Amino acid sequence: MSRGFKAACGYRFRDSLRGTCIFGGVLLAISLLSKVLEAFRFEVFVNGVSAGGLSFMFASWIFVFVVGICAVREDLRLFLQNGVGRRTLFSVELLHTLLAPIACAVLCVLCDLILSIPGLREPALSADVFTGDYFAALGIGTAAMVLAMTLGMFISLSFYRMNRAWTIVCAVGVPVVGVNAAVWLLSRLMARPWFETFVMNFIQSPMRMSGTFLGLAAVFLACVWLLLRRAPVKVTGK
Repeated sequence: MSRGFKAACGYRFRDSLRGTCIFGGVLLAISLLSKVLEAFRFEVFVNGVSAGGLSFMFASWIFVFVVGICAVREDLRLFLQNGVGRRTLFSVELLHTLLAPIACAVLCVLCDLILSIPGLREPALSADVFTGDYFAALGIGTAAMVLAMTLGMFISLSFYRMNRAWTIVCAVGVPVVGVNAAVWLLSRLMARPWFETFVMNFIQSPMRMSGTFLGLAAVFLACVWLLLRRAPVKVTGK
């Protein structure tokens, strides 16, 4: 198992390194370009506030979500066909789910540090909720990206286990029903004063936010293992 684990980890992280480096390079280039433009007294504003670290976090959440969708399914086919067991496969995916979000969260904090370098004028209001508290931003960002990645893995394997008819039904029905249900539920909850108090208390506590995100990620990881342990190896396109 040790040899298979090392080989599987080597493949997974070499494969992820290329995409993560490109993604990180784009974030760093945007940050540096922003400071260059600021030197010429030009700045992009979004809804009255300057684009800051939160924008990079959103981009990173989308990035790891897509990685979670794509990587686990290809690893399932490749590893099982090369004699790597399912427990080893799950261990590799678990390690990948922890390290990739940490790397992206560190990149986001680094970009925010670049954007916070004093310029030629007073900085505008940042869009980041935890501006200046980089430990809180790192913890929340990592936890949220772990959740996004495990959600992507769960969705990918769920569709992988379905037949074609159920794939079409879920692909069309779940987004429509889910979006409408979420809008209806939020519209009802936003009218309740206690809900606003709950949300404000929640987002002002980094430990509570991180713990909630990691708890939800653990639930999705448990579901991923249940889907992986009996998933058949399917031919691509079938």
